[in-house]
Amino acid sequence: MDDSPALKSFSTFRVIAPDSNDNWAEQTLKEDVEASSTWENSRRFSQTSLNPFVMSPLIDDFGHLALGPANSAALDSSCAHPPGTGTRAQRKLFSKLRIDPAVATAPPMNAASSVDQRTCCS
Repeated sequence: MDDSPALKSFSTFRVIAPDSNDNWAEQTLKEDVEASSTWENSRRFSQTSLNPFVMSPLIDDFGHLALGPANSAALDSSCAHPPGTGTRAQRKLFSKLRIDPAVATAPPMNAASSVDQRTCCS
């Protein structure tokens, strides 16, 4: 009988994941399944961790939801890094954020559509 802690019903009991030598292998021990799942979740869902908008100084100005005056200022090009701040990539990103005036002045789009407005293949 196995001495490792038992996995409960309806749980994942095996995964295919990199082992300590970076070779993909089936993991069946509870601890290995948990470690592999944590590794995969981190790999998939931490993609924005080095994005300029989730690091200071931008996160301080924009916040996590990008709402408020800093967001509006970035879109109308009135927001800029003070001289000597931010990375080259951040300054380049800011220069590309400006919303086109035609888009800014256009009426809001109606995203809702009726069945009659949709097209489909038959």
